Amino acid sequence: MSKPRLISTLGAAQAALLVLAACSSPPAPSVVPDAAPELTDAAPPPHATPVELGRRVRLGATDPVLRPLLPWPREAEDAVAAARDDRGETAWRAPAGPSWLELDLVPWLGTPVPLETLILAFEAADPVPGASVTLSDACGLAGEVRAWPLPEVALDLSGATAGCLRIDFDAAAPFSLASFSLTSRDGRVPATEPAAGAAPWGQDRGEHRRLSGVVEGFYGVPWSWRERRAMVRHLGGLGLGTYIYAPKNDPLHRAEWRTPYPEEEQEAFASLASLGREAGVSICFGISPFVDWGPDPEADYSLLLDKLRSFADLGVQGVALLADDIEFEASVTVDGALGAAHAAIANHLLEDLRADHPDLALWFVPTVYSDDRLDQWEGGGPYLEALRELHPDVPVMWTGTDTFSPTLAAADLDRVRGLIGRRPVIWDNYWANDGGDMFTGRILLAPLDGRAPDLLEGAAGVVTNPMIQGALSRLAVTTLAAWLDDPASYQPKDAARTAAQVEGPEPLLREVMAWFHGATNKSPRFDALEAGVAAVLGSLEDGQVPEDGDVAALLEVLAGMSTAGSRVHASPLDADAADELLHPLRRVSLEGEAGLWILGSLARKLSGSSPDGAWDDAEAAFQASLLCRFEFSTGTVEELRNAVWATAIADRGVRALDDGDPLPAACAAKESWTWRPFEGCDAPGLSGLEGAAAADGVVTWIPPAPGRYRVAAWCVHDRSWGVRVRDLVCSP
Repeated sequence: MSKPRLISTLGAAQAALLVLAACSSPPAPSVVPDAAPELTDAAPPPHATPVELGRRVRLGATDPVLRPLLPWPREAEDAVAAARDDRGETAWRAPAGPSWLELDLVPWLGTPVPLETLILAFEAADPVPGASVTLSDACGLAGEVRAWPLPEVALDLSGATAGCLRIDFDAAAPFSLASFSLTSRDGRVPATEPAAGAAPWGQDRGEHRRLSGVVEGFYGVPWSWRERRAMVRHLGGLGLGTYIYAPKNDPLHRAEWRTPYPEEEQEAFASLASLGREAGVSICFGISPFVDWGPDPEADYSLLLDKLRSFADLGVQGVALLADDIEFEASVTVDGALGAAHAAIANHLLEDLRADHPDLALWFVPTVYSDDRLDQWEGGGPYLEALRELHPDVPVMWTGTDTFSPTLAAADLDRVRGLIGRRPVIWDNYWANDGGDMFTGRILLAPLDGRAPDLLEGAAGVVTNPMIQGALSRLAVTTLAAWLDDPASYQPKDAARTAAQVEGPEPLLREVMAWFHGATNKSPRFDALEAGVAAVLGSLEDGQVPEDGDVAALLEVLAGMSTAGSRVHASPLDADAADELLHPLRRVSLEGEAGLWILGSLARKLSGSSPDGAWDDAEAAFQASLLCRFEFSTGTVEELRNAVWATAIADRGVRALDDGDPLPAACAAKESWTWRPFEGCDAPGLSGLEGAAAADGVVTWIPPAPGRYRVAAWCVHDRSWGVRVRDLVCSP
């Protein structure tokens, strides 16, 4: 329902084309998707049939081949996670020459496990040259290397135990990995998908909650079936009653709507409908036939009825007829005649479908779906008035004052209610991020806001059209459910906390939501970063040395950013959500690292010394960040960089803290590890090592699991400060 926005300039990213550093997969850090199962010494009996591991492992890979004219990977179509979805047209586009794929089991399982079979499915008919597979206890460690002369043939791994598999290729030409499978029979490995968390409120199925939920109605790569199943379970846990399938870029939904779905897809719809019945969520199949309706309307009606009837036979509880955005693809005159035609088709369909399925629901999305569009067309009013003829059971969807409505209240719906003669259901594009997604990307995780407590007096329900990122959209949807639970006392910050609790892990997800605090009409901003930079810049602009407290606050924020990717990788976060965050957090991590080194350079300048290597490190991280397409507090770190660059070298009474001990090479899971990051610092700050403590300048930490960790340390004391950023690999 949202027309893609156009991008007029490349800005800083255009210059960054010369850098071609990585915005996609860094060498994968390590450690937990879907809550780690309890792996005990007394293992249960093995599974009778192999269990698939690939859907939940952490992924890492060489950056994919870039498409023409794009300075960064298209992560939903070409990067490594595209080999994990269930869409045949997406794949990991591996480059020619040396490349690698890494499957990290430790984050999910916490330990190496016995393996069964590894299978890779390639797009190209030509065979991929031989590969080698390294089986290690954890990623980053040495392990057993096995030759794999024919990677298109399954590799028997029975008898092998590993926590990490690295597959190395050396192909003469680019190739595409469409999918992969890694299996185990180990009885400790869960054989079922994780259940969604339960909401802290009840399962009230009042009318407004029954007609509220999610519409997958965006442009761009549709969700995977795994994401849809997870969303339906999530909606059921939240007490929301509707999921509508309507992704614009599914050709059989829109561009090729006359074509039947293949049997495999029909089976997936039937399975989703069955899950919906179990969860108390009505699954509604949407179709958009008016993009090219006619020239034989009777033939088209027959095709449409047959297609919708087949979905009713599959068990869906509703169908949706969409007439939105058809003017982009067809020549239409928006007037009363068009509205009357749409209403007649919808009514005829409902009558014919209910002959065999009397409880089937039919929803309608009009061509005029907002006040803005109503004002655009002279015939917009008559079009909507003609929809009064719709059967009273048909919900009509409405986006509000505009396609993206930053605020909505009952009074905003008075006009449309008067025209269509019923309360509309809000199609809410509050988190829609498909506009412009072919170029820039936005993760929008601000909790729902701007919806007045009286909105439901004018609306029959609220169905949100969230992000292309289906797993992350669950966080947003939870805040909608929180608002629906009690609009009068709803508080956005409390809703964000609830969303993080429901999805888990809470502290990390609260950070993620803070990093990407944005909505469709508000680019993602990180308030703590912007406040911290503003405080330091205020002092520099006044010719003053920043206060210790301001420097410490900003260093803490930047350190947390710099370890963002590592900490998400090491968390029990859902694997699909981790995939969706891999590229956006690359931007966060690089800008955090750049900011740390920028402040390290400032300490050197204000002590009268050259920033030397610290500035080089800052520039390397900053330039690499420009190759990440995801927006993140745009310009904030750059502003700090420019101000520090312009600061003259002069002794202003500041001292750059000296580095302490080298990072200890020995690190083992479950064993105490110590490190003194700085000389003359009794209380260093630390990010990246969960549960670590510092006393008398020494950091003590017990690694929870083997694998890679990113460590950021900082210290501020008596007009002195310093930073250190390092990578650490721990053995079992």
